[in-house]
Amino acid sequence: MNKQYSSIDSTNPVKIISRWLSVSALFTGPSFLIHYGLMEGIFFGVAVLIAVSLCYLYLTYFVDKRSIQVETDWVLQLYYIVSSLMQLFMIAIGGGMVISILFSNHLSVGIVIFIGVGFLFLYVQKLPPIRHQVKLIFLSLITTGLMVYTYVTNDAEVIFSGLRLYHPYLLYVEWGDLEIFTFAVCLVFMSRILVDSKSIAYILETKSNYKVVLLSGIAWASTPISFVIIVLSVIYEGGFDSTFTVVRDLLYTIDYRIVFWLVSIFLLFTLLDTFRMEFKKIEGFRFLHKGLVWLLPSFIFFLVSLDQQWMHFSFLFFIFGIWMVAFFPVIVIRFVNKKVNSLTGILAALFGYLSLTWVNFPIAILLTVGVAILLITGQLIYQNYFKK
Repeated sequence: MNKQYSSIDSTNPVKIISRWLSVSALFTGPSFLIHYGLMEGIFFGVAVLIAVSLCYLYLTYFVDKRSIQVETDWVLQLYYIVSSLMQLFMIAIGGGMVISILFSNHLSVGIVIFIGVGFLFLYVQKLPPIRHQVKLIFLSLITTGLMVYTYVTNDAEVIFSGLRLYHPYLLYVEWGDLEIFTFAVCLVFMSRILVDSKSIAYILETKSNYKVVLLSGIAWASTPISFVIIVLSVIYEGGFDSTFTVVRDLLYTIDYRIVFWLVSIFLLFTLLDTFRMEFKKIEGFRFLHKGLVWLLPSFIFFLVSLDQQWMHFSFLFFIFGIWMVAFFPVIVIRFVNKKVNSLTGILAALFGYLSLTWVNFPIAILLTVGVAILLITGQLIYQNYFKK
């Protein structure tokens, strides 16, 4: 197995779950709830579990871990860098949102502050490994405590009656669309797992049997589902504007100021730690690492200053997801030692973004993958039967 995958401590499920605690786990589920509906918010978490299970089956039964190689052509390097930038962008928005709620300032100011603190956090040479256990313990306490508190102070029947009265559209389910949505989200998460060397190493390790991997997936999937259920107790009484206002109202429901600060600081530390781990992935690209210190905050501030209305997490999840899934078939094929042109991913991504002019996001995700598969199939047929 390539040394990149064998030289890391990937046998600890606590560390890998801690690594997976990003904006997608914390805030994207509630964003899908308010922009798509209750079942979409819940099945967002279900798709996480399906993605982990499918990646385990693929890496275990179809990939020889002794011969797996890391591709270094410029197209895949570009893919990895842009993918990390997209993740850092979403983390920065989530962290900026928490800072804005804490100090009642503008979201763009919160994002800039978070980025500044995040880069200072990078200079901490070594953080104690126990932080992973602490993060999971606090996460369990917070989700359980908030769920018990909200559903004890507000009866579940009253909450769902309020939803039926004020937001009946959130309870509407189109099962065909839900299946497509779940499949599309699953593809995005599979792409995210296969682009992360530590997640791959965790699944490939012989000690990580299917029970451990499955439990890790359940723990990861339960986080967005828990936050979706908690958010229901915030929105059932009236209107809401965005994920920002929903999270703000959720934190403001905490009557005790000390608990409010502890929860907010925990969320902030979790996002800073994930920001640090995601940024460390780019250190292998030495030609970009130093310039990125200035490029990333400038890029994010520029986008924030244009318009904040489009910056909800469900929108960004699919916009960035098109880029992620465009290379998904390329990575899958390369893991089984088949040579394909990486430019296939760029062509598929361009088609996916163009398809948004006539289809919705989940369909665009599926079309992107379909086009990538067709292009790769054509390449393999040409290589095997026509190329001399």
